[in-house]
Amino acid sequence: MSDPLHILLLAAAFAALILGLASPVELAVLAGGGGESWQWKISVCWLFGLVRRDLNGGRGSKPRAATKPAKKSGRTSPMPGLLRDGVVRERLLAFLGATLGAVTMGRSRLHLRLGLEDPADTGSVLGQIYSILPLIRAWAPRMVVTLQPEFEEQILEAEADCRVQVVPARILLRWSRLLFDTRTWKAAIRILRRI
Repeated sequence: MSDPLHILLLAAAFAALILGLASPVELAVLAGGGGESWQWKISVCWLFGLVRRDLNGGRGSKPRAATKPAKKSGRTSPMPGLLRDGVVRERLLAFLGATLGAVTMGRSRLHLRLGLEDPADTGSVLGQIYSILPLIRAWAPRMVVTLQPEFEEQILEAEADCRVQVVPARILLRWSRLLFDTRTWKAAIRILRRI
């Protein structure tokens, strides 16, 4: 092969990598049901619909078999102590915030039909849900939430259609800013010392 062909192949591979990282990954979740029967469908779409993967499940809830409790080993997890460390906690929250900041909520819909044994409890629970709706709408302005109270029967039914978009390049850019921060390296050293 000649040098111009190598350069052309490298340029094509680089362009494919950039296109892959810059194209959004869309996650669509469709769920619904009530009582004992809940169904859900998750689909992942990438490269503007060229790559699609459907994950189907939730064909009704099956009773879980009883499992034996796991034997406890003498070793304890270092995580509770790590989360008490202010530097480590601040860096973990920064990574979580950077990841969630790169997520874009698409057009979403939630319909909840709720009825409890006591109508006063139904009103109280729905009032508490209504009080957090402004927070949900501030984070996801394109989300439509419908609450339907049932004061005469005990029922719980829900339908949700949620779409989320993530651009991998945005996450990488946000994480790279955090990775090159000295506070992140100090937190990593603290984590390694405790393990």
